[in-house]
Amino acid sequence: MIINIRKLKQEGITLEIIQEYCDAVYDFVDDGEYFSSQSLRKAGFKTELYDLGFSDWFYGNLLISDNRFSYGTMFGSLILFKGKENITIKSFEMNRIQEYGCIDALDLMNELIDKYGCRISDKSNMLYKLHGTEVYYNEFLDRLYVNKDAYYHELENGGF
Repeated sequence: MIINIRKLKQEGITLEIIQEYCDAVYDFVDDGEYFSSQSLRKAGFKTELYDLGFSDWFYGNLLISDNRFSYGTMFGSLILFKGKENITIKSFEMNRIQEYGCIDALDLMNELIDKYGCRISDKSNMLYKLHGTEVYYNEFLDRLYVNKDAYYHELENGGF
């Protein structure tokens, strides 16, 4: 369903209210951070606009109109980034792995689903998106490492 500005104005939502929402999100999110409407809610972000009961897709679309955010559709979810970057599924997944250094593949998949609202039905699809990056995947451990050196470091030192 497409909602135009006339319909929003009938509900009392003006361009100024939308701009205030974008400003509040901009202030809430750290520079260089990936986020989604779902991750904002889970992080405790609140706005009166949520009282309208629209989907996360709607609120995400309000944010993509703000040129301070970059965005892409990833695993069926609108993922945003605070800053001007050419973001991709690869860069998004790599960012999540880099935050941890290493992470179990299932834990990464669950984070993308639970925190960001991504729809991933098959772990192999998520892993496939990382081909061509320096992320190292150990099939036996089912763990992703920021790179091969991190994997060897864990082997040599018994942990991260």
